[in-house]
Amino acid sequence: MVAHRGYKLNPDLGERSRESLRGKLALTNSSRFLVVSHDRGGAEVIADFVTGLGAETWFVTAGPARNVFAAAFPERVEVSLEKGLDWADTVIVATGWQTDWELSAQAAAQSRGLRTAVVLDNWVNFSGRFKHHGYAIEPIELWVVDALAAQKAEEVFPESITRVLPWSHYDVVVNRIILARAGRTEGVNGRLRVLFLGENVEGFEATFDQKQDFGFSQFDALAYVDRVLSDRKVRGLDLRLRPHPSEKPERYQNVITSLACHTKLSQSDLITDLAWCDIAVGLSSIALYYASRAGVLTCTCFPVGHSDYHASPWGFPTLVALLDEIGWPAS
Repeated sequence: MVAHRGYKLNPDLGERSRESLRGKLALTNSSRFLVVSHDRGGAEVIADFVTGLGAETWFVTAGPARNVFAAAFPERVEVSLEKGLDWADTVIVATGWQTDWELSAQAAAQSRGLRTAVVLDNWVNFSGRFKHHGYAIEPIELWVVDALAAQKAEEVFPESITRVLPWSHYDVVVNRIILARAGRTEGVNGRLRVLFLGENVEGFEATFDQKQDFGFSQFDALAYVDRVLSDRKVRGLDLRLRPHPSEKPERYQNVITSLACHTKLSQSDLITDLAWCDIAVGLSSIALYYASRAGVLTCTCFPVGHSDYHASPWGFPTLVALLDEIGWPAS
């Protein structure tokens, strides 16, 4: 594996106390920002940050991120990566797993000596976000969403500077879910409503060559949920399946017909789905974090024998443990 460290922006950066920098963005010396983003999660966090920044910003976007920034900044300046790097003095790069697009941009920015801040929009797989098919690059500066993410980042990248963003897109999403749930109605005849939050495990494996770390697919996780719920032998249950944004819902059509539980594909947005459900179950999706903070019963569904994979950073119980805790089904 090839490691590329890049160049530090300031020669004395490593000499200064990381404690004195943590929690401060120290952006007073930056006037031209370049945002590079492909995946949706990082784009949403960066869009919220840039909105409150009030500085001149150019964009290099692709994939799902393009729609996020088009909605947030309809009159934004979109440029090529090369032109953006020639113009900017600070580069903000998202991290994703669908392509090596963001990782390549990070390497290019760091090799030029530009201040390069890499945004981590989750709490898991930190090291994997900086590897792609035999290539790895260590970040110089990391921007994270909270203290828990900062702690994990410092454990994985002790030589990197870690900062906590002063405001978070996640707070906005959680508040929207809370408001939506305030107007929710109870299930018909007391039926339990379970939302399965899919993750594209197979797609992740194909991108990062990490199949040995998984051993199961998103379909195995769904089958496990179906088995646990159906074994409880209770009729009053509605299971809603929400595929990962990178997946085509059609892939689940044949799977649904084989499930024992009454299951339907989601036709709604995430806010609506989380307002609807009584229980949200998944692997390590950021949507589980949203659900928990909004007061939804939240749990994980790693198939038997794989409970340690990407263990929930928030300590969510397993589906079985949660059902036992709430006494469902009632005797």
